[in-house]
Amino acid sequence: MERKYSITVLEYAVQRGFSNTFVFSGYYGNGEQTDVTYTINVIKGEAGIIVIDTGYDDSYEEHRKLAEGMNITQYRSPAKVLRKIGIEPEDVQYVILTHAHWDHMGGVNLFPNAKFYIQSDELCNWIKTMCLPYKYNTLKVSMSNVSIENCINLIKENRLVLLDGEVDNLFPGISIRVGQMGHSFASNIVIVETAGKKYVMVGDCAYVKGNIMGGNDDGISMPNGFGIGSAYQSILTMQDILKYADGKIDNVLIGHEMGTWNQYESVCTGDGLHVAYVEK
Repeated sequence: MERKYSITVLEYAVQRGFSNTFVFSGYYGNGEQTDVTYTINVIKGEAGIIVIDTGYDDSYEEHRKLAEGMNITQYRSPAKVLRKIGIEPEDVQYVILTHAHWDHMGGVNLFPNAKFYIQSDELCNWIKTMCLPYKYNTLKVSMSNVSIENCINLIKENRLVLLDGEVDNLFPGISIRVGQMGHSFASNIVIVETAGKKYVMVGDCAYVKGNIMGGNDDGISMPNGFGIGSAYQSILTMQDILKYADGKIDNVLIGHEMGTWNQYESVCTGDGLHVAYVEK
């Protein structure tokens, strides 16, 4: 049975001049800097309304300080950008968290009726890491305490599901694969089959297409920065992602990739942020 889902990418912030030391983990220069976007993905169809990652909520001082430190600009709440496509945050039924970093899980509180899915190894290992003493703080640079707290608070409302590895058809036509010990401990990779295509949503397993396809588009994968695991595992995961997409890099949706707005039908709204219609 052929599934039909709409897929939309919503931009909620921008970062100009992100150092290639982080984008390519020091493996590639090309001007030293790369502009990146901050996005959430929205899937709508027979399974309901599903959001991939939450972005972050800047009403928390901890998040504002992190954003200022990274020179993130043009921020608008992910809850508000959802309204550009006629969805209220209360309408979202499910959220799949690719991983627990602050800019991906820092808006859990914005979706009050949703059930959330994250890998057990991802959340539990970050809780352990956040409990390490001060001298280990380098490991925590992509984390926020408040996002962990808000995620744990979902337990009280029975709205948190811990996944244990790969899941076929978590929802009809939507499956989960896992990137282990690369960018993060256990990243959800979301595969959506619709209209005879496979789209793969990768969180931060890649920041930009160049991580997967090479900075010179030579096919040589290069890991991104802020990795908790190894370059080896990161590259294995990126090559797996290409296999999941049947070798079609254009079907890989990368959350920080600026090229998204040129690749798909898109509009730039009055706030200077973009909406891309991957599948209508």
